[in-house]
Amino acid sequence: MWERETIKKQAKNELKQSYWLSFAICLVASILGAGSAGTGFNIGSSSFNTTDLDFSNFNLDSGMAAIVMLILTGLVAFVILFAFVFSIFVSNPIETGKCGFFIRAPYGDRKFENLFFAFKKGRYIAIVKAMFMRNLYIFLWSLLFIIPGIIKAYQYRMVPYILSEDPTLSPNQAMDLSRRMTDGEKAAMFVLDLSFIGWYILGALACGVGVLFVNPYAEATWAQLYYLLRGKAA
Repeated sequence: MWERETIKKQAKNELKQSYWLSFAICLVASILGAGSAGTGFNIGSSSFNTTDLDFSNFNLDSGMAAIVMLILTGLVAFVILFAFVFSIFVSNPIETGKCGFFIRAPYGDRKFENLFFAFKKGRYIAIVKAMFMRNLYIFLWSLLFIIPGIIKAYQYRMVPYILSEDPTLSPNQAMDLSRRMTDGEKAAMFVLDLSFIGWYILGALACGVGVLFVNPYAEATWAQLYYLLRGKAA
């Protein structure tokens, strides 16, 4: 059984060697939509609704108002579609590269280009496919209410780490390995996530910018956990 404080201490020790490089990796990954510590990329969550628009002050007749609304609806649909496609073909591979950077860093392989690991020839399509299937499974389980979706998110949380080690695995192989690694561990993993809440609250109080400085700590911790669970499933 792993101890939360032990792996967090190991993560802190690792960050002493390469904190600012780790910070840069997390920052670029966040900009490209990869998020922090395996949470995925959410799209279509905006509360914007074109029916909320009020054209009464623009002196538009009903026909012109309908055209404007149609254009705006099309723009919103385009943005959502673009975000969806971007997450599949850019954000997900970047997430895999980010995870790969943090699991290689303790072994001295600290290179910024590791963030783009998935984009190399012979890896990209397989990683895109596997990450898409992982997110699709999580999404479909989320439709059964929130709790099943959360459980599946933890069950498949190790998929990008697995793919960063062996991108030749099929989606089913990567997800099956992640299931075996997280079997009986999901509650402890949830508590591990909760242990960072205080840090994130402090970061949010610093105009939100402080959150960026917490991300390397969280990512390094999850990388430490990956190696522990990988040994369990070997």
